[in-house]
Amino acid sequence: MNCSQMSEMKRRSRLADCGLNGLSLASYVMCDEFTIAVKGGTSIARVMTDANICGINRVHNYYLWAVSAVYLFAFSSIYLQIPGLYGDDGVLPVRAFAQLDKRGSTALVDAFRQVPSLVWLGPTIGLSLTSALEVIALMGIVVSFLQLVLKSFRDFWWYSLSLVLYFSIYQVGQTFMWFQWDTLLLEVGLLTALTAPLKLPFLVESGPHTGLTFWLVRWLLFRLMFASGVVKLTSGCPTWWGLTALDIHFESQCIPTPIAWFVHHFPSPLLKLSVVMTYVIEIVVPFLFFIPIKNLRIFAFVMQVIFQLAIILTGNYNFFNILTTVLCLSILNDSHLKSHSSSTASNTELKPKFLMPKLMTKVITYFIYFSLIYWTIHLFNINWNAGTLSISVNFNNNELNEFILWALPISISLATLSLVSNILKAFSRCLILPTNGFTRIVNLFYTTLYVSAVVFMFCISLVPHVSVDPTHSVKLWPVIHRWHKSVDKFPVVNSYGLFRRMTGVNGRPELVIEGSDDMSSVSGWKAYHFLYKPGDITKAPKFIIPHQPRLDWQMWFAALDNYQNNPWLMNLCYRLLTAQPEVLDLLDKSQLPFKKAPKFIRIRSYTYRYTGKNAKNWWRRADEKEYVPPVSKESLDKFIKANGIETVRTIDLTDKHPFVTKTLAFVRKLCTQLNSTSFIYSLFSVALLIANF
Repeated sequence: MNCSQMSEMKRRSRLADCGLNGLSLASYVMCDEFTIAVKGGTSIARVMTDANICGINRVHNYYLWAVSAVYLFAFSSIYLQIPGLYGDDGVLPVRAFAQLDKRGSTALVDAFRQVPSLVWLGPTIGLSLTSALEVIALMGIVVSFLQLVLKSFRDFWWYSLSLVLYFSIYQVGQTFMWFQWDTLLLEVGLLTALTAPLKLPFLVESGPHTGLTFWLVRWLLFRLMFASGVVKLTSGCPTWWGLTALDIHFESQCIPTPIAWFVHHFPSPLLKLSVVMTYVIEIVVPFLFFIPIKNLRIFAFVMQVIFQLAIILTGNYNFFNILTTVLCLSILNDSHLKSHSSSTASNTELKPKFLMPKLMTKVITYFIYFSLIYWTIHLFNINWNAGTLSISVNFNNNELNEFILWALPISISLATLSLVSNILKAFSRCLILPTNGFTRIVNLFYTTLYVSAVVFMFCISLVPHVSVDPTHSVKLWPVIHRWHKSVDKFPVVNSYGLFRRMTGVNGRPELVIEGSDDMSSVSGWKAYHFLYKPGDITKAPKFIIPHQPRLDWQMWFAALDNYQNNPWLMNLCYRLLTAQPEVLDLLDKSQLPFKKAPKFIRIRSYTYRYTGKNAKNWWRRADEKEYVPPVSKESLDKFIKANGIETVRTIDLTDKHPFVTKTLAFVRKLCTQLNSTSFIYSLFSVALLIANF
């Protein structure tokens, strides 16, 4: 008997010992990119009780834990702002959104039908709409905190609850929740619920479908990055085509960090090179997500993470870049983690099973590296002459359109092949699971359901994916458009693409709100200071990640427009004229210019720019213009009523339970002892301490 025959007999013997008689060795090998080795008589059932059968046990657990952390950041951030933003006397009251005071209590029923949210159920249990919103946010904080601390809470049911809770806030959040990262978190929340353990009888905790549902996360990451890169060019923005976008971006972004000031003063060629790297990382590197070669996948992961970290250091984009980094985990599997520790019981191990010869793998890897470097240099005309780095775009709009015409079909084809491969693996895992006949049938049934859900999600996601450039969109089957339309009311799949056009080319417009008791006095106007957005030219920018001060953000958008298109801004002025405490909490109360409400409010527009390297201040401002003329409370009353915000309440929706009211007030007082960012970090730190205790 030769060596190969002996090896064959040993492998068949191992299959027989594991109760896998009758299954082909091909089925055994198809268990993803891993062969499961059993030592010391350990049952293969023990090895294959969770995502180990997909080779993503550790990565999958890290992902679920990290999504819980993002949920904690998001819920705690919005919770702190609810009274000032959405309270009955807030900037955008929820009761005004439901038109409650105009239409009566029946408006709640219509609101629930048109804009489904748990908030509308509050009055049915004796809660005001604001209290209901607070309870929902607090529930989200508690659930995500428990998910960080206890693995048993990281399952389908708890992630579904988190999704419903955040969706309920999103639905009534109006202007202050209309950000891409909010819809991204909702889409991620749905995918996370799908990929989390279902925990049903007769079903493996993380069954054969886990790798398949986790694949959807990778596909979402691809869509997010690819669209974000392509729209910068398809928008036709001259700064992106001229590679000067980053000369402007660090100064003009909504809430910069202190590091952004320093990066803004980098040499122009270095900033141009950074724009080039942005294109490479967002448009080209994502195609490597689906290449089954370890080094290429790790390379893609590292590039994406470094890119996200750079954005985190230079811009306060709340939880967005943290969430994107979490999505990057989907690129990896357990074999990519450089750790010698076992991911299962001490008597088991996972060994990589390469699907192609090492030589071929190396050839493909180096070819892709070389091509990436060559085409980057060629397409962006990168030259080093006499100690000077010159960079310029070496393609035109027509060539870009040609690239999109073949890149979109290739991306869909590559994703489809990867999806089909994962579907086949999912069914093969059902067959090799060492279970009895009934349990195997149950696993096959649930896997079929998950496959159907994944195929549906993939198909409807193609609609926003191909719309990255509507003029050259790939034609999809009509049934896919019908499927997409059937769920279009909900943020199941979304379009992405930030910074299509760069604003602030000639300096960033910034609004300054001023109050006065004497409209005719020039010196009597005093400025209100915000907590985070630029205002005082002597104050340094702050690090506030992962908190998002949503009023500060909307002030940035309002500065790019006019007040007629931002009616919430006039209601903000009205609340300042009444010195509404919950609205003042959204501002810097340590620098309030008045002890009581002023008689008049006006808004001035300035152009802000960073100072030079040797200046004492951080900002310089000029070009003062009138944005909103001086207004009084009486003159604003008619304006805000015309925009659906009633100042007189016709329906009583106060809390009917004094205990609940007092409890909510106590919790809020406790949570506001720290500033917003410190509160969020404190919650997260406590969760870490308990989890590792």
